[in-house]
Amino acid sequence: PSRIASLSRMLELFFAGEVLELIRNPNTYQKRLGWDEATAREKARRYPLIYSVYAGGDDLFLLGPWDVLLEFALDLEQLYRAFTGHPGLTLSGGFVLVNPSLPIPLLAEAVQEAEQAAKAAGRDRLHLFGQSVPWAKLRGLVDWVRSFRQHLQAEGKEGMTSALAYRLLRLWRQHQRYPQDDPARMRYKPLLAYALRERQPEVREHYLHLTDHQSPAWQYLPVWLQWGLYLER
Repeated sequence: PSRIASLSRMLELFFAGEVLELIRNPNTYQKRLGWDEATAREKARRYPLIYSVYAGGDDLFLLGPWDVLLEFALDLEQLYRAFTGHPGLTLSGGFVLVNPSLPIPLLAEAVQEAEQAAKAAGRDRLHLFGQSVPWAKLRGLVDWVRSFRQHLQAEGKEGMTSALAYRLLRLWRQHQRYPQDDPARMRYKPLLAYALRERQPEVREHYLHLTDHQSPAWQYLPVWLQWGLYLER
């Protein structure tokens, strides 16, 4: 019992102390989380925009600009991993993007449903944009978000249009409708190559990596694609 009580106190310290300090004074975590000076300044400007509805025990409920919250979630998980130092202590969370007029009780229900989805998928992951993504894979998707956003901002064949992005999403959904052992699941690959035929070679080669149906970029395509589209709204 004493060890359980000690664990409970340490988790309380993290969620009621460390998390709030990361929101209010992110500069103090620059060395611990490996940020450069420019990154630390940017986080110091953005993270105080987050509002803590509840932080304590082993639970957390935050509100804020959606893109800031997603960035914060990745830093939070890294800090939690360093704080606990034990792979058996997992962190599961839910993220929802809603209209600011939605009442807080309804928002809390939606977040709780997203959190439960993350736990049901295997724990130690974040549920966002309809998918539960392990933290390590979510970090890898950030590079896809950045590249995709750059391509959306580019002009002509050197970039990516929103119409083409939604076409990729439709191909992904068609792929998901087939059973795992159905060869028709692979029909998306030539269709993807055809959809990219008019892009510049560099852009085309980048998205042809999605023909690897076992890659996280393809498995979690709705996450990085919707993330990037919302950033450009």
